Amino acid sequence: QALFLLEGGPRISEDDGAYCRARRRLPLSEFPKALAATAQAAEQAVTPLTWLQGRPVKVVDGSSLTLPDTPANRAAYPPVEASPRHFPMLRLVVLFSVASGAILALAQGNLFASELSLLGLLLGQLAPADIVVGDRGFGNFVILAVLRGLGIDFLGRSVRRVDGRRRVRRLGQQDWLVVWKKGAAPSLWLSLAQWAGLPAQLTVRVVRGRCFQKGFRVRQVTLVTTLLDAELYTAQELLQASLRRWRLEMCLDDLKTTLQMEMLRSHSPAMVQKELYARLLGHNLVRWTMGQAAREH
Repeated sequence: QALFLLEGGPRISEDDGAYCRARRRLPLSEFPKALAATAQAAEQAVTPLTWLQGRPVKVVDGSSLTLPDTPANRAAYPPVEASPRHFPMLRLVVLFSVASGAILALAQGNLFASELSLLGLLLGQLAPADIVVGDRGFGNFVILAVLRGLGIDFLGRSVRRVDGRRRVRRLGQQDWLVVWKKGAAPSLWLSLAQWAGLPAQLTVRVVRGRCFQKGFRVRQVTLVTTLLDAELYTAQELLQASLRRWRLEMCLDDLKTTLQMEMLRSHSPAMVQKELYARLLGHNLVRWTMGQAAREH
């Protein structure tokens, strides 16, 4: 409508019925392709990163959305408690680009699918030499070992208690190498063969320090990473990368509000997924426009 109005084209009806019918006919398989294409365009519009050796940095984050209470949605996305007072819920995990802020890919499931298993569905979207930055829910032995097997490094916080007195080597102040050992119980989202193929132990780097940025609370954080070279990847760079991850985590929360995603409107699982992709496509197009403006001006 806006394009035709600017170009003097034919007037298009403002009724939304035709739009809804067209969206229903559009195959769901086209939406991930569109998300990847818009993310690639946004990446090409921005200046590449210079820190962390210029390697691609991608943030993984998860969230959940509420859906209309229809029989189809309830069957595909059952609430935690089978009660009319509880609505169907969708869990999603996305990959952000730190350089452009665009969403590269997403995986979705119901609340009974863990964020770790959804990240497993996105491993094909990662490439060797990528650096994945995540919150403490992803900072565990299994994720680090799987990513290292793919030539991908991880940086983030961890729920695992880190004792600096048991370090293998000291790299600097509050900067150590430690050894993590594989647990006895197999991971729930890996097959037994995949679990058996993981190494028995893994050397990781632990960096502890303060992240400061105006407008943010000063807080001490403990990071774990597979970036072991303290000369190539300084502790300060790692702490700043963690701060950038927090900004993108707030971005996903912001998108739920500004794009009215706290509760979607579609009444069937296929349309729910299309509606979700459509909103994230809008975000990527905004990031593409911002990248163009930043480069030109």
